[in-house]
Amino acid sequence: MNKLLLENKTTIVTGASEGIGYAIAELFLEEGSNVVMISRRPDVLQKSVDTLNACGYPGKAVALAGDVADESLSKRAFELAIKEFGQVDIMINNAGLGESNTVETTTAAHWDFYMNVNLRGAFFFCREAAEHFLPKGEGVIINVASINGLKPGNGLTYTTSKGAMCTMTRNLAIRFAGTNIRVNALCPGLTETPTEQAFKADKLAQDGVSMRQFGNPYINQTFDGEIPARGQAYGALFLASEMGQYMTGQNLVIEKGRYFN
Repeated sequence: MNKLLLENKTTIVTGASEGIGYAIAELFLEEGSNVVMISRRPDVLQKSVDTLNACGYPGKAVALAGDVADESLSKRAFELAIKEFGQVDIMINNAGLGESNTVETTTAAHWDFYMNVNLRGAFFFCREAAEHFLPKGEGVIINVASINGLKPGNGLTYTTSKGAMCTMTRNLAIRFAGTNIRVNALCPGLTETPTEQAFKADKLAQDGVSMRQFGNPYINQTFDGEIPARGQAYGALFLASEMGQYMTGQNLVIEKGRYFN
């Protein structure tokens, strides 16, 4: 009999209604974790939760609609998880938005909007996780950053937010040294998601000049094809389970070799 890697665990996943977040939620449910799925779109989110619960996985999913940039959402998420499942073991900050504007076309409003979703929201959930994990001395935080956090060829605000997320991950790992609280970043490359489709069509720049024309020369074009969202979920499972028990403060890059150069 195969062992469930996340049996009796509870996970919170932001940005979970589609794409990488949805794939992570599904894989974690398969591996025995209960999951609180969070998204800004309540109708899409509820449909995703209903679909996954109908599959008969060992874990159960519940929905919580809200904007991660709202400071109160993180507290409500942990309260819901504890009410429904009695605990929180794994926090996955996946919510994020892509953009491709260059510096000269980035307005203050544009910067603030993407920073609020991509970085401010993750900070709130990391802080709330610390409040719950520190007393028991254990827990897992996974921040879904991007290859662009390490090799910033996409939009200025997007890449800056993802680079900051990688740095925040290492800072948290240092803070939790000596405990069983592990913090790592998952850094996806091109993955089959709605955002990735917009990137391929070069539609992430909003009324501005796209960074894509400048970033493309630094991408290894011989490694073609996108990674299925499930491929990124496997990385998250590794980091969340006992398989990744000796990793903290690391960037796990899954990008099919497109950024070798």
